[in-house]
Amino acid sequence: MAVDTTAASACYRENRDTLMATVLTGGKTDPMFRKMTGVKSHEFLHILGTDVKLGDCGCGCDGDDATHTFTDREITVGCIKVEDKVCKTDFDKMYLEAEIRIAASQGDIGQAGTLIAESFAQALAIVNEKAVWQGDTASEDENLNKFDGLVKILNNDSDVSKQTITAAEFSADPNAALAKLESFIPDSALYRGENTPEGALPFIAVPNDIFRVLRRALSMETAASCCKFSSEKWNGLDTFILNDTDIRVISVAALNGTSKIVEGSMHDLYKGMDGEGDADDIIGWWSQDCNAWRQRVEYKLGTQIAFPEDLVLVTITE
Repeated sequence: MAVDTTAASACYRENRDTLMATVLTGGKTDPMFRKMTGVKSHEFLHILGTDVKLGDCGCGCDGDDATHTFTDREITVGCIKVEDKVCKTDFDKMYLEAEIRIAASQGDIGQAGTLIAESFAQALAIVNEKAVWQGDTASEDENLNKFDGLVKILNNDSDVSKQTITAAEFSADPNAALAKLESFIPDSALYRGENTPEGALPFIAVPNDIFRVLRRALSMETAASCCKFSSEKWNGLDTFILNDTDIRVISVAALNGTSKIVEGSMHDLYKGMDGEGDADDIIGWWSQDCNAWRQRVEYKLGTQIAFPEDLVLVTITE
């Protein structure tokens, strides 16, 4: 072999947990989701389904004697196994390129194996990112049929508000388009989780192309604009906040191609995974049988929503 694969193999062994974390939670929009770990096949989001009544203090206080029940929303994870095989010639080139990149940045070329492992893990995270939003178990796309993503879950739930907006509205009058999207958000989503440390976190997730149109147009608006905004990075995401609100407009690359916009509170978005079982593994090794470098990862992943009445699925029409 032209290169020594020992370093690459060791990287997978020594950094297994970090690499698995990248695979499972390395998507750009991952900070938007609450995480559930230890989901072997399916689990439930236990949500109190009845209101708690407050009573007056005193000797005769009856308290709240209502019968409380939980609303259980099932989160199901798909079992995913990815195998990647790189022939000797291609791996030699890939390893050499990694060494050149690291040497150019005054790094230790012994880290070439780390660069290869991290690149593989991040590439899987990008595929998972799309599946989280667009996943559909009925899809003919092998990268999307492992579990149902948010768009399908929202579309199938009758309690989710379904709205439409035309593509022309964004270019014709961005302020009016944003005002329309803001009006779709239920009041309950604006305060859902507001007593938690991170706040209510209401959001409008739009495809990248729509986000760019809005940001470019609104940045040129006058100070009198009804939808002035402050543009900022939030956990690595391109976002801006609508003026005098805490509603965050977020650019989501994984929504491109679906002609959809998702709105609501981030406290309703859940991402389930195992992360605690022997089935979760990521390895890299040189296979003598086929004289090639092999990479393999196994994991479980799925999505769910907590309060469908807080969420909105907006279809972009022509």
